[in-house]
Amino acid sequence: MLLIVLYTSGDLSAHEEENGDGQFFVSKKGYANFKIVMKKEDTLALNSLKQKFGGSIKEISSGLKYKLAHKKGLIKLVNNVNGLIRNPSKMLQLDKVCKLYGVKFETSKPLTYNNG
Repeated sequence: MLLIVLYTSGDLSAHEEENGDGQFFVSKKGYANFKIVMKKEDTLALNSLKQKFGGSIKEISSGLKYKLAHKKGLIKLVNNVNGLIRNPSKMLQLDKVCKLYGVKFETSKPLTYNNG
């Protein structure tokens, strides 16, 4: 299992996308992708994602954008983060991708003293 911990250096700023704010997306045509924007200082984290799941990294005005859109990599990412996401809006995004690819969506376990 891979636990993705994303660290963003410096202050977060609002650009076209929030730095460090990854999102799953399913289009109306049924195409899924995952995107995350981070500062250039965080290249190592994005390269780790690219090495593990595939995808691409592009330079944009607010830093670097990682995008994963191929099915094999998305399913691998979904299986690695399924059951670990706690943010309700991110859970909804992940659930849509799970449904698209026939993966059973798992809710996160309650936080306790030992696992939090």
